[in-house]
Amino acid sequence: MRIEKVANAAAGAPGKVQRVRAVCSRPWLCPEQLKLAKLQVEKAIKEKKIFMVQGRYPVIRRLLRARGWVERKAPRRAQQEEAGGGDAELSTAQHGVQPSLESLCSMWLPNEEEEEEEEEEEQMDKDDPDGLHNLMSRLVQDQVPYFIWSSRCSAAERCVLRPDQMVNHYARGGCLTTKEGLCLTLRNLPWFDQADPDTFFPRCYRLGAVDERQAFIEDFRLTAARSLLKVALERAEGEHTALDPSPKASDAPAEGPAPLLPPQLVEEALRVCGGHLDSMAHQDIDGDPQPHSPGWDSFLQGYYRVVHEGAVPQLSAAQRERGRSLLQGLAGQLPQLRMEGERNVWIIKPGAASRGRGIVCAARLDQLLRLAGGAGREGRWVVQKYVERPLLIFGTKFDVRQWFLVTDWNPLTVWFYRECYLRFCSQPFSLRRLDAAVHLCNQAVQRHCRPGLSRHPQLPADNTWSCHQLQAYLAQQGQAGVWAEVMVPGMKAAVVRAVRCSQGLVRDRKGSFELYGADFIFGEDFQPWLLEINASPTMAGSTAVTGRLCAGVQRDTLRVVIDRRDDPDCPTGAFELIYKQAAMASRGGPRAAGTDGSDYRHRERVASHYQMSVALKSEIKKLTYVHVGLWLLLLAQMCVGHLKLLPHDRVAMPYQWEYPYLLSILPSLLGLLSFPRNNISYLVLSMISAGLFSVAPLIYGAMEMFPMAQQLYRHGKAYRFIFGFSAVSVMYLVVVVAAQVHGWQLYYSKKLLDSWFTSTQEKKKK
Repeated sequence: MRIEKVANAAAGAPGKVQRVRAVCSRPWLCPEQLKLAKLQVEKAIKEKKIFMVQGRYPVIRRLLRARGWVERKAPRRAQQEEAGGGDAELSTAQHGVQPSLESLCSMWLPNEEEEEEEEEEEQMDKDDPDGLHNLMSRLVQDQVPYFIWSSRCSAAERCVLRPDQMVNHYARGGCLTTKEGLCLTLRNLPWFDQADPDTFFPRCYRLGAVDERQAFIEDFRLTAARSLLKVALERAEGEHTALDPSPKASDAPAEGPAPLLPPQLVEEALRVCGGHLDSMAHQDIDGDPQPHSPGWDSFLQGYYRVVHEGAVPQLSAAQRERGRSLLQGLAGQLPQLRMEGERNVWIIKPGAASRGRGIVCAARLDQLLRLAGGAGREGRWVVQKYVERPLLIFGTKFDVRQWFLVTDWNPLTVWFYRECYLRFCSQPFSLRRLDAAVHLCNQAVQRHCRPGLSRHPQLPADNTWSCHQLQAYLAQQGQAGVWAEVMVPGMKAAVVRAVRCSQGLVRDRKGSFELYGADFIFGEDFQPWLLEINASPTMAGSTAVTGRLCAGVQRDTLRVVIDRRDDPDCPTGAFELIYKQAAMASRGGPRAAGTDGSDYRHRERVASHYQMSVALKSEIKKLTYVHVGLWLLLLAQMCVGHLKLLPHDRVAMPYQWEYPYLLSILPSLLGLLSFPRNNISYLVLSMISAGLFSVAPLIYGAMEMFPMAQQLYRHGKAYRFIFGFSAVSVMYLVVVVAAQVHGWQLYYSKKLLDSWFTSTQEKKKK
């Protein structure tokens, strides 16, 4: 066995001992230690307790070793070149060429910075002073790791894993963990929950998409109009109190009286806001189809003069009253109006970057568009509304890093960590300065910023607080209950809604799990706003607070994903189960990704490419209800006529075409039967039989009744009646309505059939 060979090499000939020393860089081990190491390795192999960790996670290593696991270390690049690759693979699947463990490890090491960090960690491994763990790692270097913890999502994306392997990532998670993906995913929230994403996620646009770029430009203009009204009303009423009353000298207006702007600027803002309010209330349907649109360039220049240069807009009493009414109406329609300020600040971010890289705040439209399009990389950028009225602590902005854990996507299982930490900016909050030190709370950004001279002395020097310190501060401010009653429930709801929207997009895999880090900011009303969700959140304990909490979340994660497998009742630490979905059914056993089982209702709610199918089915069902109503009327006429329940001069006998038309119920039933499992054959039969039993009888009926209709039109004589009305007129009306119903049924059925074919082809490609 390889174990015996390596152990003998460590305890045998001096030459071999020197080679072991050179590789391990550890003191020589005595025979007793080697024997213990050999026994522990054999036990770990038998119990499938081999793990691999890539990245700076000493807590994970220490906790797994304490549970009897043995680490198989990821080989370094230099070792790969010397060895020419390895022979161990993560999977034993028989179909296709799959990446080896060594190739996967090379995928995990994308830059020199991470390699240097890991090398430094290996040199400073205080938990292995005698080199015992390093030796055991060499003994299992050709074994399959059954637990993989990596900082790179490619561990789940690029490798086919065995069913008994665990990995801390799910494939295709970018829909949740990239800024661009989250922006798109949350737009599908109405399909899952009766909630509006604008109530917890600042509105966001992808500048690379032409339609979204134009939507952002329109949003910026409308927000500028609202901001102008607020500024004008506050200054006119003497209620204006800025968040930062002492602006920089460069931002202050010139000495002397502030310039006055003509009342037309406010009038333009009133018209724009009024038109926007009418459109949201659907009161513009019967109005002018071309709503008033001002000269936006001149309007924005006037707006900039008001908010940036201190110009004073003239406001009449009538305009003041109308402005109050419009803002009150808009507040009921726009949930984000309460977090908008006066300067219309937006934040532009790279669509898939992290650690605050590339993020810039700006308050001018031309500047935002120039920042995104200057390098020809619009597709990589998103622009998001900045929360201009955040909750401040001692006049300083902060955000919250909140962890949550997903252990299954079917049934969806979400755990929420009860503890979190705050990240402060280095300098006091001010909308007149859009510097990173003032507005970006990310620790990777703030470590390079100097504290402001006016920074409050009670703020921490390391810019971090625990949530318990926040609760104590809120209690001092007389808001002791808002943390448990408003802030935490709001964060939980936002997390669950975001994850549910991603359920049909992230690739589910039994045995996998993922720890996420959600970033929240709070408004002045203590309501949380979700900013982004991070994969592989940092576990570096750079401060006293993060050192304690990061170690705790790693410990409790292992309790949930490892200890609960053997003991479902074991403690889960600070993790709280906040959402567990009912398991979805399948035709036989566990549901495989992409199957067409009886879980169709769930798939249609969560998968974006099934949403068109849901809408088309809904329209066909509505038309079917109308058809059934017509069918019942004709059936009632036949029963009354043949059973002589009423005299024939009251209800005439049916025409000949009505008898074959009774078979038109069959195509509708076939169509409904095709919906549960998206049965293409039933839908095709429904369309063919609709032509025979629905459309053909209607054509025959129109021809049959035409002579009687012609006689009625020319001579005004009718010989058959239905409750006093001409029977031919009534039945022609039925034919016209039925023809439209069946025409639309066939149209929607054809589109539904195309969508099913498209979905089937996509699954075959996958």
